[in-house]
Amino acid sequence: MSAKKKRNSYSIGFKRSVAGEYKKGVNGFGFAALAAKHKIPSSSIVRKWVEQLGAMKDVAKDRQRSTRTMRRLPGAGRKHEYQQLEVQLHEWVDGRNKKGLRVKDKYIQLQISTSSWL
Repeated sequence: MSAKKKRNSYSIGFKRSVAGEYKKGVNGFGFAALAAKHKIPSSSIVRKWVEQLGAMKDVAKDRQRSTRTMRRLPGAGRKHEYQQLEVQLHEWVDGRNKKGLRVKDKYIQLQISTSSWL
């Protein structure tokens, strides 16, 4: 049996520092060298961080977004099946919150069932 690999979670600050060290064509500063230096299991992880460096800098500038996405960048994962319904429902909830009205689970379910997007 093969041993299970431990999955690591890295902060955006750590990712930015590793990606910032990358220098194309310079020995010791490539993807594989940086992965070995920082004990990251795969050089492809470092490659992805270098590609996402711009997005990570944008997240770091916005303090509120930065605290919410300490480790994950948006865009990963499974997409919503009913994207338009999500947007419509979000606008409806925001509208009710701005008016100071209550938003219960039952109200949300009723709004979804009467929606034309299904």
